[in-house]
Amino acid sequence: MMKKSMLSKTNIVALVEGIFTWILMGSINFLILNLIQNEPHNISEFSTSIFIVCFGLTGGIVGQLGLARLSDRFARKHVKARVYMIIIAISGGIISFALFFFIPWPHLSVEQGRDVGFLMTLPIIWLMGSLFFFSRSIFSLYIVNQSPILQQINLPEAQGQIVSWNQFLENLGRGIGPSLSGILLVVSNYNYQFTILILTLCILPGIILWSLALRWLISDTNQIKNILKKRADGLQDAQDHKEDTKR
Repeated sequence: MMKKSMLSKTNIVALVEGIFTWILMGSINFLILNLIQNEPHNISEFSTSIFIVCFGLTGGIVGQLGLARLSDRFARKHVKARVYMIIIAISGGIISFALFFFIPWPHLSVEQGRDVGFLMTLPIIWLMGSLFFFSRSIFSLYIVNQSPILQQINLPEAQGQIVSWNQFLENLGRGIGPSLSGILLVVSNYNYQFTILILTLCILPGIILWSLALRWLISDTNQIKNILKKRADGLQDAQDHKEDTKR
């Protein structure tokens, strides 16, 4: 029974999709750091860290705290709402991330790249920050909705196992991402736009798989509910029998 539920169609979607999504997500920071810290942009490591904390960290916090509550509200009304929000998160996150590589980055000297105050006077830096904030916020929908779905379609004793499988495959994707990015950069003679467009194709299987999961989510959820109901009924019958014996 445990094996059957763990190999449900929605579980397989979540597991396989994680590889493709995290190939892309594992590549993003690698590509962004290589783009902005090297010539001709020369934004220093310290300036980059300030930028990530100001825009990326706050975007992630706002997304996970604010959008988590919104997700729960929709999920109480519609069972499939979490899947829709995952699709929105993947699509919106990758579009905003990809735009990083198509905005006109300023050509800076090494000294200018170290001057955080100077960088913050550049409108393009605020545009970059807005994109980073939005992309981190919207992608938080993926994180806050995937775990509840896994809980919803797995037995209590199987949830630790399925989460470990999922994390293993996501980490596999994270490892493949930077390697694939490096190969594409070398092959394309460090053409970042070409590289991100090729990597964007990795997100398509995730969108397709989660769209298919809309057909199976309710039946897989009902399967778990029926198993748990039978267990509860069995426990109740055992308790009633015990009380009858005492009488």
